[in-house]
Amino acid sequence: MGDETAAAGSSFLASDADRELVIGSLRTALAQGSLTEDEYGARVLQASGSRTYGELAAATAGIIPGPAATPGRRAANLEAALWAIGVFGAIPPAMMVAGYLANSERVAAIGLVLFAIDFLIALMGGTIALGTAIDTQLKKHYSAQPPLPPG
Repeated sequence: MGDETAAAGSSFLASDADRELVIGSLRTALAQGSLTEDEYGARVLQASGSRTYGELAAATAGIIPGPAATPGRRAANLEAALWAIGVFGAIPPAMMVAGYLANSERVAAIGLVLFAIDFLIALMGGTIALGTAIDTQLKKHYSAQPPLPPG
């Protein structure tokens, strides 16, 4: 009976949003190495021309999802971020102190401008991180709910 339900569901018309979602999945598979450039191009064309869910499913058939992120890569990203924070967070105050000790208003002013730029960049980064965290939580919340029937 499950196969009959799946077969019946595969004849429902797919929307543009459904096609875009499949193309996004294909893009992820390409980035993870599950598809070659040629396979990706052919499957994107297939997905773009798909009219039904069954045709869309054929565009992603045989793709094995790869890992989203590996711990080694995450650790390397964290190390790079900490290094950047250390360097860029230390330079402006060091310039302000050097300008003060050398009695150079120009060096101190440059340090102050760099400090302000660093602050704005950190503020933007924090805003992006917060937005990403909220988006992730919302996706988890709504993906736990049962899907609505088509139509």
